[in-house]
Amino acid sequence: MNTDEHGCGSRHPTKVDAWIVLLLAGGAAVGIGGTFAAAFAATSAAELIALVVFPVLVFAAVGLLTWPIHYDIEPPVLLIRSGIIRWRVPIAGITAVHPTRNPLSSPAWSLDRLRIEYLAGDKRRAIMISPRDKSAFLDDLRAADPVLVRESDSLRRVAA
Repeated sequence: MNTDEHGCGSRHPTKVDAWIVLLLAGGAAVGIGGTFAAAFAATSAAELIALVVFPVLVFAAVGLLTWPIHYDIEPPVLLIRSGIIRWRVPIAGITAVHPTRNPLSSPAWSLDRLRIEYLAGDKRRAIMISPRDKSAFLDDLRAADPVLVRESDSLRRVAA
């Protein structure tokens, strides 16, 4: 169990795929290059300021939404943090956890993911995460709720 800095629960950092980082860095490099090229062609101070401010705002927004990413098992919830956004998944509502490589947007820096299916009130929901050590994450989640049964690289809720 990876104890967090508060001494309770467990913290699991996200797995990071290098190609995702390189893709984002490449996009940033192209954006910065375009900004410099446009800055030389700017005809007014207002255009120049806009060319500098816009990329800074975009990079700040991306950073605020994607750093840091980690998953805290703090019964009775699984707290998922992606920058300034947080999801609270009721552990007692988790119905299944299974591997996926679904590329849809999620709080994850890897496509090596776990899909967590859960009930929030009477609504079925799902979220995908990418803990660095999926096995330890599954073990810690199972320890937080013994009604979850481990089946290889998945968890499922059994009837009580």
